Parts: sequence; structure tokens; C-alpha cells
Amino acid sequence: DAGVGMQGNLFGRFDVRGTAQLAPDGLHAKGSLSFAHLRLEEWGRQLAGTPALEDVARQLKDLDLQSALSGQVDVALEPGKPPTLAVRLSELASSIRQEVSEPGGRISVQRLGVKNDGELHVSMAGDRIAMDQFCLSADAGKFCVQGGLDGQALHAKLLGALDLELLQPLVRKQLERLGGAVTLELTVGGTLGAPRLDGKLAISRPVN
Repeated sequence: DAGVGMQGNLFGRFDVRGTAQLAPDGLHAKGSLSFAHLRLEEWGRQLAGTPALEDVARQLKDLDLQSALSGQVDVALEPGKPPTLAVRLSELASSIRQEVSEPGGRISVQRLGVKNDGELHVSMAGDRIAMDQFCLSADAGKFCVQGGLDGQALHAKLLGALDLELLQPLVRKQLERLGGAVTLELTVGGTLGAPRLDGKLAISRPVN
């Protein structure tokens, strides 16, 4: 039996493909969902008419969020094996609008953004989840994370550096001035119910 196949598009945003075959040992099936340049702010505008999500839509509008998300999700079913899921994000970027008070009372507008530095790869098979090292870069610094979950056992690593001065617009109502730089190296172990953290936080420039 050659099986059946399908392909199509959902909502003008998602390309869908799939195949399925019923063999003597059971069902074999594969499917994929791919998307390019999805914009969360467009979804936010659509949520505006939904009472339960009205606050989310309002927050996205106030932040003037601009985003882009591209990638693919693959699913596979094989007889006698747990379902597998593979996620790949090739583009992950977002920015928000911030007003900054300049000397003399002048207000300038800046955008604070973050984007991926390399692709995100996550795979899942049964109760095992693995994520390859993935990095996010911004004007304020760069962070990388890698880890996984094996049943209840948790393991992850987080490395990063952050320039606090570039975060000043986010906390201008709470802090008149923010400066300095920090680096972080963190290892997470243990279990979901009892995670264990080990690492260090270093101040590379005095925080003020």
C-alpha cells in the first residue's frame, strides 16, 4: 500500500504536508508544518475582539511589538515507538518601542530588540526532550542556552553577558540611572520537582 499524502495551507500562514501508510506492523505517519515571517503583533490585533484576551492585545499594542518567526515543526509516528517531534526555528526576532528622556526634557524614541544567533533545534521522543545550544543576541548582550529533560531529570546550561545601561529605558520609572555589566554562567540539574542551580554571576563593570 503506497499510503496517502496531503498538503495545503492554513489561514494563509502555515504550509502543511503529511503522509500516512497502514502497514502490517501498524500505522506509519509523518507530518510537517512550516511558517515564514509570522508576526505576533498581527495576531494581537486579531485578539482585540476576544474579551478573555483583551489585556494581552492591549499590552502588545502599547509595546508597539514588531516580530518575525520562521521555522518548521515535524511530527512522526512509528509502530511500537513513542511519537517524535522536531522543532526548528530559523528566525526569531522581536522589538518593542521605548521612549527615552534626553537632557533638556527632550523625548526620543528607541527600539529595543532581540534576535536569534543561529537556529533553534528542539527534539522530543516520549518523555525525552533535547535542545541544542541556542543563542539570542541584543544590543544589551547575548545569552545562550542548552539543555534537556529525560523523564523527570533536568539538565541545562545558561551563559550570557548583559550591559545594564542599555536596559535603562525599561526601568526608567523605577530607577533614575542604571549602568554596569554582568556575566552569568549557570548550570541547572536535579528534577522538575526539585531543580538544582549552580553557577556564578560576575560583575565585569561596576553596577550603579
